[in-house]
Amino acid sequence: MTTIGQVFGLWTAIRPSNRKHYIVCRCACGLEKEVYKYNLIKGKSSGCANCSNKTPHSDIGRKFVGVPSDVLKKLLNATGAAISRCTDPDYEGYEHYGHRGIMVKFDSREDFVKHLLELSGHNDFSLVLDRIDNDGHYEAGNLRFVTRSKSQSNRRVTTLTDEDVIDIRRRYSEGFTQTQLAIETGLSQSSISQIVNNKAWRHI
Repeated sequence: MTTIGQVFGLWTAIRPSNRKHYIVCRCACGLEKEVYKYNLIKGKSSGCANCSNKTPHSDIGRKFVGVPSDVLKKLLNATGAAISRCTDPDYEGYEHYGHRGIMVKFDSREDFVKHLLELSGHNDFSLVLDRIDNDGHYEAGNLRFVTRSKSQSNRRVTTLTDEDVIDIRRRYSEGFTQTQLAIETGLSQSSISQIVNNKAWRHI
């Protein structure tokens, strides 16, 4: 199944197609094209013809001359997924990212990729992009590459509803300390601080 906002390699699904079994996608270079859904799911199509070549020919590829195409593809996949999680309500996982106020704090995708190239492990294909503070944003100082198991262990254990957040803020306004709220809810004190200071779940 493919959904709007889902990322497949360099492709991002952007809208339905009038053709059965196809979906309109935008490549990392900006090219839009109808792509056969089966090819996306099976990984047979990961970008337009130019961007799928060994040497990147897209606009963004030209800005990273000297970066191996497979490394650039990994970073484009990581940045594309992060942006979708934070901005697209239809994207899987949005409720745990954009919905609770997590943002991508880079001026452009190009700047995002540039920063990732500076991080240790960016060219290690056994490692994945991870936020150090799981309540923090995708921004300089809060990103690293770690093993998939390490990244999984860093995920939020507790899923909060909007009502939970409202209750935490209400009790904080009544005099409960952040430490007390952390103990009661099982959340980290960092998470409580993000909530009561409106740095997370800012839509509430």
